[in-house]
Amino acid sequence: MFTKRANSIGAFSGGMVGTAVGVYVAFFSSLSFLWPAVFAFASALIVGYLIGLPWPITDAAKRWNWFAITATELAEETQAGRLSESAWVPPTGPAAGRTCPERLGV
Repeated sequence: MFTKRANSIGAFSGGMVGTAVGVYVAFFSSLSFLWPAVFAFASALIVGYLIGLPWPITDAAKRWNWFAITATELAEETQAGRLSESAWVPPTGPAAGRTCPERLGV
């Protein structure tokens, strides 16, 4: 997600290696309890990136990285970044205007 070269093979491999490194640091080393997450994340990121490099990136994977997701504008956003008034629909039906306990019959 943090690189444009991310793919499923690299993500899965990095996740497996990161898990193994985290377990090793947590249970088989004398480091503090704060360090397993740091080593697991760093090793997963590095190994996942390096293993994913040889494989080509698919069109679907190009849409699911941080850069592509933050670059797209949501359909319901307006220029001000708020929901337009036409997007809100007032409640209708027999429960409209009642409070939550009244809807539940309490």
